[in-house]
Amino acid sequence: MPVPGNSGKIPENQASIQTPTSVFQRQHEAARPCLDLMGGTEAMRRAGGRYIMRKEAEPERAYTNRIDRTVLRNAFAQTLGYYRGQVFSRQVALDNKSSALSDGQMERFWAWAEDVDQRGHNLTSWSGNVFTSGLVSGVTFCLVDYPHIETINEDGVTLYLASDGTMRPKTAAADAAEGWQPYLVHIPAEQVLDCRAEWRNGRRVITHFRYVEIRQEQSQANQFVLEDVQYIHAYWLDRWEVWRFPILNGKVVEGAAPYAQGRMTLDEIPVAVFMPGDHRSDFTARPALMDLAHLNVRHWQATSEQYDLLAYVRLPVWTVTGAEREIGKDGRSVPLTFGPGNVIYLSPGGRVQSAGVDAASVEAGRQDLRDLENAMATYGLQIMQAQSAARLTAAQVQRESREGNSQLRNWALDFQDFLENCLRLVAKWWGMPDGPSVKVNDDYADSASIDYLIQLHDKGIIGKETLAAFAVRLGILPDDFNYSDEVARLAQDAATTANAGQSFGLSLMQRLGAGGGGGQTGNAGNIRETPGNPGAGAQ
Repeated sequence: MPVPGNSGKIPENQASIQTPTSVFQRQHEAARPCLDLMGGTEAMRRAGGRYIMRKEAEPERAYTNRIDRTVLRNAFAQTLGYYRGQVFSRQVALDNKSSALSDGQMERFWAWAEDVDQRGHNLTSWSGNVFTSGLVSGVTFCLVDYPHIETINEDGVTLYLASDGTMRPKTAAADAAEGWQPYLVHIPAEQVLDCRAEWRNGRRVITHFRYVEIRQEQSQANQFVLEDVQYIHAYWLDRWEVWRFPILNGKVVEGAAPYAQGRMTLDEIPVAVFMPGDHRSDFTARPALMDLAHLNVRHWQATSEQYDLLAYVRLPVWTVTGAEREIGKDGRSVPLTFGPGNVIYLSPGGRVQSAGVDAASVEAGRQDLRDLENAMATYGLQIMQAQSAARLTAAQVQRESREGNSQLRNWALDFQDFLENCLRLVAKWWGMPDGPSVKVNDDYADSASIDYLIQLHDKGIIGKETLAAFAVRLGILPDDFNYSDEVARLAQDAATTANAGQSFGLSLMQRLGAGGGGGQTGNAGNIRETPGNPGAGAQ
């Protein structure tokens, strides 16, 4: 989420809490093409000159029109949607295999999993959104929060302030009665301003986490107006703070002190991290599908160029020599009216001709688009194919042997670990030693799916010949399969079938006495169609 600019001079403590660190500034910039592609044609048009350069001496209006008529073929978002569909084609499962939770505690987790964010999303639905966000930006975060409750500790018993002003024991029954439970807050990388960690007692501990949130709140001046307000959430091991900055005309209004603050309830900052991209720092990464994004951006640019070329093909520049020129009252030549229904008077030897575009240029542009589409399809398939040990990162090799896994399966396993970390923090809010195990679907991932190829073909991204070539590469078709020979055989089969159909039709007509001859005409009334199956009677 972009951070609005600041107006005027801001006190140093406020400027520091609003400003992302250098590594997260780089993270935000790197993920911008991926986020724009996820926004579709509208977001790419708004980006304007970020991706489509203005030609030398090109008028502003012509440049704007060129961008506005370009349409995005969004292979990036389609590929991400397919990956999400594969990983979450089955519900995320919770079990008690690796923890010592009681049946009652597991029942509590299963009930919680039906609404994990207090917005009605179950664990599978929430996970799909977070998984996609992680692939888009390279890294994403989850804060495991809890409703703010005033509590005190007396003789080892935690008491909370009830609505009637009395102090009551905070038990599981009280939580259920009040509707209190931990909830997951997805924090996309573009909202994170800082995240730091240190090694303590042999494990890495997050010591500071800070992110920005833009909320819409009712204006105090007008009940029918909503105003943007910027909130900065900051966490340290011993305390938390929330800073509030109203936004006026896109500029952040200065503030003086934290809007709210308090002491941390847990002994750690409850944040889990999912990082499928190549690590750049402890908590930043290169977007996982950055190469695909570059290909899709280039396709967007090539599409704009091709549309511009076709505009000249359809409305070429015309040159006229030897035409009679009309001089206006201002002494200047009146523009020549040209088009259907108009007459141009030419002097002897005059001519009208178009400065057309070479047909080979149009075909070269079309082929360039096809090549880019095939390259994007190939990239999407490679993510689903088994990878060798040479392609694994050092972190993956350290965690476990993943040779023979596809990249998508490795991402699914990383996300499974991420969810288990989230549930560990949920358990910590409930005073449990650990959370349940998590199982994410990964049965799809040992080879690329022919279904994905068929989807690409049906949407016009790849052609039949390309589809057949991929099928050969995947071992679905034999290595000696020849597309041209198969097309010829299909044409011959079609001709044979058509001839056979004509012969069958002629024979059928003769047997039924069609055409006014034969003594069986009256029997034609005995032929009936089966209800719900048109044409079955003729068979």
